[in-house]
Amino acid sequence: MTDEPLYEDKNIKIDYHPTSGEDHFIEFGSFRYTLARGVLEDFARVPREHLVGRIETYNSMILGGLGRSDVGIDGLYDALCQAYAEEGRRIRAYVP
Repeated sequence: MTDEPLYEDKNIKIDYHPTSGEDHFIEFGSFRYTLARGVLEDFARVPREHLVGRIETYNSMILGGLGRSDVGIDGLYDALCQAYAEEGRRIRAYVP
């Protein structure tokens, strides 16, 4: 695979969790949260207008960190979708 994160810009980083090949993490500002297996896909596939509710159900602390960072919910949603798409590209390139 690659050492590049699934998604990274000046405000957000999303990648595989360093101790688990199935989990992910999301980092923004000084906050870092683990996303269990399947959560990245769930967040990326949910309609944008339902993302806040989905995050509240999964871990409301993410929204608290988001509110104290320079990242808005739209920026987070775009990053999640791009990370999920990149993961799909990597899997398709790796699996014959």
